[in-house]
Amino acid sequence: MHEYCFYLKRCRILGVLGLMLLLQSAADAQVVNPKVGLCLSGGGAKGLAHIGLLKAIDSLGIRLDFIAGTSMGGVLGGLYAIGYSGKELDSLARAMDWDVLLSNKVSMDLVNIDEKDIYGRFPVELPIKGRKLELPSGIVEGHALMALLQTLTFRVANVRDFNQFPIPFRCIGGDIVNGRPVILSAGNLAYALRATMSIPTIFAPIELDGNLLVDGGLFKNFPADVLCDMGAEYLIGGYTGGKLYKKEELNSLIRIVYQSASFNRLAESSWQKQMCDILADYNDALNSAGLDAGDFKKAKEILAVGDRVTQSIMPQLQALAAAQHNAQGYCPRDRFVRDTSIWERNSHLLPSAAEASAIVDQYYGTRRFRIVNYDLVQIENGTPVLKINTLPQPRAQLNAGLHYDNILSSSVMANVTLRDMLGANSRAIIGVDVGDNLKTRVDYRIHFKHSEWWFNAFNYFENVRSPIYIGEYVYDEFLRKYTHSAFGIHRNLSRSAQMGLAFGVENASYRPVIRISDRSTPFVDGDTLIGVTQVRFSVPGLEFQYIQNTLDHPNLPSRGMRMSARARVSLGTSVFFGNEIVTNNRRIGVIERNDAVKPYVKMLFRWESVYKINRFMRIYPKFSMGARITNQKQEAQLDVTDRFFLGGFDDRNDWAFVPFVGNREGYTLQSAFSSIQLGFPILLPGNFQIIPQYGIMSGTGLNIQGKTPIIDLFNDINQSVGISLGWQTIIGPVILNVAKANNDALWRVYGSIGFRF
Repeated sequence: MHEYCFYLKRCRILGVLGLMLLLQSAADAQVVNPKVGLCLSGGGAKGLAHIGLLKAIDSLGIRLDFIAGTSMGGVLGGLYAIGYSGKELDSLARAMDWDVLLSNKVSMDLVNIDEKDIYGRFPVELPIKGRKLELPSGIVEGHALMALLQTLTFRVANVRDFNQFPIPFRCIGGDIVNGRPVILSAGNLAYALRATMSIPTIFAPIELDGNLLVDGGLFKNFPADVLCDMGAEYLIGGYTGGKLYKKEELNSLIRIVYQSASFNRLAESSWQKQMCDILADYNDALNSAGLDAGDFKKAKEILAVGDRVTQSIMPQLQALAAAQHNAQGYCPRDRFVRDTSIWERNSHLLPSAAEASAIVDQYYGTRRFRIVNYDLVQIENGTPVLKINTLPQPRAQLNAGLHYDNILSSSVMANVTLRDMLGANSRAIIGVDVGDNLKTRVDYRIHFKHSEWWFNAFNYFENVRSPIYIGEYVYDEFLRKYTHSAFGIHRNLSRSAQMGLAFGVENASYRPVIRISDRSTPFVDGDTLIGVTQVRFSVPGLEFQYIQNTLDHPNLPSRGMRMSARARVSLGTSVFFGNEIVTNNRRIGVIERNDAVKPYVKMLFRWESVYKINRFMRIYPKFSMGARITNQKQEAQLDVTDRFFLGGFDDRNDWAFVPFVGNREGYTLQSAFSSIQLGFPILLPGNFQIIPQYGIMSGTGLNIQGKTPIIDLFNDINQSVGISLGWQTIIGPVILNVAKANNDALWRVYGSIGFRF
């Protein structure tokens, strides 16, 4: 006889027939199987090794009567308890996008069109309460993780008692207020699984039944005693639960926090492990392989370790399986939920998991809520209702980030976002970009009640050094001040599309960084030069725009499309040119010209789309076309002003700048143009992309020969080839582009870190 000693004071000492006796033939030994429990420890990413044990249990047909787990062990145990097989969990772990699950962000294509302009652009987001900044309770709020858990557990969304699962289940949360473990045995399973893996400082705590819960591993990482209380008499354990770092390894805040909480947890787990009859101890093998709790991107390596270590205990598992199969009364447990209550009676009223997730995404896409999840509740007549639970965004929030590129140099970006403080359903932004080139933005929008219509007023300003090119050389450098102010009415046509009509004013002025009259040697003696002192223009007008955007990332997309159409009818344009005449280092005269230009139309159409070839390859075409519709007199008055600036890799807030790789930003001035650029993104692990590129552009050039510009569209044709390297990081995209156009003798290099303002 084998004796099982469960040595907590409140646990009983059980004596059952030993495993060797169970191996006797059923004819000689009329016994009933002891109740078998499975205990799975926490361990972060290392907990994925438990899947090897679950696959072995499935393959041998071992009947489990109870499951208890903590953190990752709780998540896997909970999913297994409601019917997922070990093989299914293995497939999930291999296919999971851990970068999304372990971030605060959802894909940009799920965000409403009127919020895409600022979504995800700032790595630092801090609520403002009163006059103080409030630090977040965790790096990750866990929206993506919660959405996944709710989808995976949707089949039991109405089952409130975990004893009613195909395998009765418990998981452990940690009460961070009172410093004690909390055994979760009832309620919404997705909430319980989210609570049990709320790693302190990584995931924000979750409030459940009046308790503020963090990862249960803080207090009880290997809950074998919980299985005893459930009635288990024979225990199988999977342990992935941790290590103590050496002095030289304590080189990060997270590791120090982890170490400080590990001593009691490891000691507690040590005596809990002694309660197991079969123990798959993955810990040493994982540590030897250099695999840590945060190595979610190494899921395949962890799964391989899990399979290998599980093989070492296969003889014990096979013996248990044989004993169960030979014992009196054995029958395999039904692995799937056979619920006949709410779902079957009201299937016509209930949404599917996909429909419920879509509702949550719709709420979250408004960006008015920090947390969105759902629960299934019954109203008085027993009808099920999907209840949406939300936590609103802070009314005031400080957002900050850094940006560098070799065109606009480095800068610190910050804005204050105010929600519902200047009217219900309103959003106000006050932003600044401080660096070598100053930029500011003020944006106010308010949605009309119960409507997709909204009012918007904004002002954008930038003071940027702007070179003028002749061929591949910089002819002169100007300080360009640009302001765009507008107010108007917009309408969201869908989550991804909007249109609007506004009255706006664009102003731009150019002053040379150094006038020719101030230069020490501006020319050869005897020459006379005419130099610019100032060029400025002001264009008030009616502005129309249509935008559709389903890209999953603004700079390095892997799916989706973006299309925009903009048009402006000018009203009362004014243009000023100021020049100075210099001879022999002496200013001898000034030429100034003011013109009032009659109304004309300027329009720009841009389209881009990502087409999937296979898992790793995409085709990414971009098409742009712009023109200002004028006559010969208007062209002469406008001259070089209010044209399109072609060149560069990245977008600017000034819609006149249109990227064309192979040229520097603003390299060519066009009254009308069209361009096609083809990218061939290759998606690599770790959010890397390699993008070979080809482009062709035609334009009017500066010499329009007295014609309407759009008629002379093919006066200037250029081609380019290049390659980009892109990497999505927590501080934004990191991009390196090298390209060559046939109108430039030099290969051009563009590098950037983070999003532009």
